[in-house]
Amino acid sequence: GDPIVKDQVIATLEQERFRAAVEQSQGTEAQAQAAIAEADAQMATAQAELDDAQKNYKTIKDLYDVGTVKQREMDRAELQLRVAKALVKRAEAQLATANASYDTARAAVSLARVNLQDATLVAPFTGWVADVPVEVGQIANPGQTVMTLADINTVKLAIGVVERKLPLLHEGQDVRVEVVALRAQQRISDDPAPTVYGGVVTTVPPAADPETGVFNVEVEIKNPKGVLKPGMVGKATVSLGERKGLAIPVEAVIRRGGDLWAFFVTRGYHAGLDLGGLGTETLDVPAPIARRVSIQPLTVERDYYLIADPPAG
Repeated sequence: GDPIVKDQVIATLEQERFRAAVEQSQGTEAQAQAAIAEADAQMATAQAELDDAQKNYKTIKDLYDVGTVKQREMDRAELQLRVAKALVKRAEAQLATANASYDTARAAVSLARVNLQDATLVAPFTGWVADVPVEVGQIANPGQTVMTLADINTVKLAIGVVERKLPLLHEGQDVRVEVVALRAQQRISDDPAPTVYGGVVTTVPPAADPETGVFNVEVEIKNPKGVLKPGMVGKATVSLGERKGLAIPVEAVIRRGGDLWAFFVTRGYHAGLDLGGLGTETLDVPAPIARRVSIQPLTVERDYYLIADPPAG
C-alpha cells in the first residue's frame, strides 16, 4: 500500500560478492593494460632492430654487388634481416593477444558493474506496493519475485455487456462509474473520496466470453490519487443521449397481434354540441376519461416499455 516513485530504491541484495567481483575484474583489466604496454615496448624494439637489419642488408648488398664483401658477409646480413622480421611478427602477435585480453577484461569489468548495479532494485515506474513476498535476510533465488508494484494511476473497469446492448457502445464513449465500495467511506470519513468517476470506453471486444456469454467491455478511469484499488466493484452507466419520454409497466400494455395498446386517463375532455339552428358549441367536461392509445416503444428496460412521448390530451 505504500506509494512508490520512479527510480526509488525499493530493495537491495547483499553486495559484498558483487563488489569483490568488480575489484577482481578491475585488477585483471590493470594487468591487461600492463601487458599491452609491455607488448608495445617489445614491438618498438623489434621494429627498431628490423630497421637496422634492413639498412645493414642494403649496405652489404651494395658492397657485395661491386665485389667488396664476400658471400659470407652477405649471408649473415640476410639471416639478420629474416630474424628481425620474425621478431616483429612475434611482437605483433603478442600485441594483438594483449589487446584481446584487455577487451575481455574491460567487458568483465562492465558486467561486474552491471551486476553490482542490479543488486540495488529501483522502481521502474511510479505506483504502489502491491505485495512483498520476501523478508529481510532471506535468500532470493535468481528470477524470484521480491516485490510487486502496481501502476494504478489509470485503472480499468471490465463490464459484462449482453449482446443486444453491445451495438450501443463504441470506443471513446464517456461512462459514469459509481464505485460501491466507497459509499461506506462517505459516511465515516471527514474527507471522503468521491464515489463517482468519469471513464472512457477503450475496448469493445469482437467476441463474447465463451464461459459467461457476455462481452467484456473495458473502461479506462483516471486514478491520480490512487483511491481506486484493483478488485473494487464499480457500476457503469453509459449515457446514450437524453430525451423526454414515459415508462409504461409491461403488465399495463395490451398486445393485439403486432400492435401494442395502453390506456391513459386524462382529466377532462371536449364535447361538441349541436344547437340546431343556433349552430354548434364546444363544451369542456371536467370528468376524467380513459382512452386507449397505440404505442410504439423505443425499448424495454426492467419490465417497462419506454415510449418517446406521452399521448396528447
